[in-house]
Amino acid sequence: MATMLLVPPHPPLSSPNSLFSLHPLLRLSPLRSSTTTANTRAVRPLSVSSASSSSSSALQALIFDCDGVILESEHLHRQAYNDAFSHFNVRCPSSPSSSYQPLNWDSHFYDHLQNRIGGGKPKMRWYFKEHGWPSSTISETPPEDDADRAMLIDTLQGKKLAVCSAATKSSVVLCLENLIGIERFKSLDCFLAGDDVKEKKPDPSIYLTAAKKLGLSGKECLVVEDSIIGLQAATSAGMSCVITYTSSTSNQDFKDAIAIYPDLSNQQAMVTALWWVKVAKEMVGVYCLELLCCKMVSELETRKPHVVCVPYPSQGHVTPLMLLAQLLYSRGFHVTFVNTEFNHRRLVRSKGPDSDSVKGLPGFRFETIPDGLPPSDSDATQDVPALCDSVRKNCLVPFIDLLHRLNSTSEVPRVSCIVSDGVMSFAIEAAKEMGIPEVQLWTASACSFMGYLHYRELIRRGIFPFKDENFMSDGTLDTPIDWIPGMRNIRLKDLPSHLRTTNPNAIMFDFMGEEAQNCLKAPAIIFNTFDAFEQEVLEAIVSKFPRIYTIGPLPLLCKHVNDSQVNSLNSSLWKEDSRCLEWLDQREHDSVVYCELWKYYGDDRGTLERICLGPCKQQAPIFMGC
Repeated sequence: MATMLLVPPHPPLSSPNSLFSLHPLLRLSPLRSSTTTANTRAVRPLSVSSASSSSSSALQALIFDCDGVILESEHLHRQAYNDAFSHFNVRCPSSPSSSYQPLNWDSHFYDHLQNRIGGGKPKMRWYFKEHGWPSSTISETPPEDDADRAMLIDTLQGKKLAVCSAATKSSVVLCLENLIGIERFKSLDCFLAGDDVKEKKPDPSIYLTAAKKLGLSGKECLVVEDSIIGLQAATSAGMSCVITYTSSTSNQDFKDAIAIYPDLSNQQAMVTALWWVKVAKEMVGVYCLELLCCKMVSELETRKPHVVCVPYPSQGHVTPLMLLAQLLYSRGFHVTFVNTEFNHRRLVRSKGPDSDSVKGLPGFRFETIPDGLPPSDSDATQDVPALCDSVRKNCLVPFIDLLHRLNSTSEVPRVSCIVSDGVMSFAIEAAKEMGIPEVQLWTASACSFMGYLHYRELIRRGIFPFKDENFMSDGTLDTPIDWIPGMRNIRLKDLPSHLRTTNPNAIMFDFMGEEAQNCLKAPAIIFNTFDAFEQEVLEAIVSKFPRIYTIGPLPLLCKHVNDSQVNSLNSSLWKEDSRCLEWLDQREHDSVVYCELWKYYGDDRGTLERICLGPCKQQAPIFMGC
């Protein structure tokens, strides 16, 4: 969950030494210990320390990551508001002349409020402007002495505040302007988004750029992050880092952080620092209760996480992503599985319009987007090169429209994350635009992925395209390839076969090479393999892109799902024909060769005969799958 900050009207403060004491050069006032339960990781509080080395720099800036630290965009419900108000003992005057009372919005008032004002934060802002800004006994009352206050303001005078987020600028600006207001957003000393730097976290570019814009060294900056890649980016920039972890990052290793918290609402030093920075900027009396409520809502709401799964529209890609979707569904996810309109029509024909594989289940629904090709009712695999070219050119806009539609309905939870096929990289762009986490599923082997990653190198070395068709028979394909990490003793013929062409503009060569490179732009990649099977190539991939997860083979994992409804979801695009079982029953055990090729080659009898020539020479019966 994202972490929100409560900046109260009277900041908690017991000593001026607590200001910016998150930096190892400054002293800390005592902090309360956070309660640790079996379901939460232990809190590592900031240690009390001081230093007076003349070679060290004093802290001059506080830099916040955005997603997971400052903002949370979950829909707000009346009960969640009231739970948040109750938990933090928020009190408001029931009338201008009355005393402060516990705040609770009854259903009648809330119905009136939501019909009058749209959006969660505007509701609260309107309410507090009308009824008075609330008080809270969440923490100790700070010293009121004017001399102490003046000393604190003087301590923070000139300190700087920045936000650095890897998300797109448009989405972060929209969120921050709504969360903290346009004026407060404009008052930031530095704001950087993913658009402003070439490399994303864990690369330190965004923090190095921020330090340069602030005119400071890394030692003079403190970063607040929520993830291991953010921590790595900060420390690589020479900055100290405090972690406020989320539900998705709570198990990560934050050993290099100077402090770790589940949230910052009770951490006096952080809240004080943020409050008095605002004081130093002449923002007395302004604070962000809405941030607190967003945090509380995200923790208290019981809605399921919602994953949108986007397979490449062919059988060999739909099946593994369906298996992953079933696993996620069995673990409590709401699933939206996105087929193309063409494949949806095939499913209706093969399964029937009333089957679970078409209608879905409670919490598992199917949606469609167009693939950009001319309408067709053919019951066969589409032309693969044409489909690949069309998908990358035409699917982005309808997919974004679908995400907007899902997020605008009350029938399903807001989209929490996207899992897309490794050759559907438009989903990465859509996720960035929508501010939704996204990961790629590479359905083939890790070796194939590494091969596609090096297609560009084939061009650079003059290997591709081949000069003439003789390469198929003159031994060229037996050329040793010794320059691809993790793939020893391979030949040119062992690389993915889309390179076998004399056409410099071959769609499949370009498409697969480009999509493999695009995978590296995703936050993470899931491989349908396991470490022992492809150890060397996986280690080579990790050295280039560390955020990979090997979870295969998926069919074996799905055997542990003991849910008949989940298992009823069948992604086969072909109508089952059980007559083959009679033929199989007449054959000896382990005597039949199974070839799943028909769906790719259809009526191309010549190609099928060449592929099957080996088994035929061994006089083995062949079962042709589709």
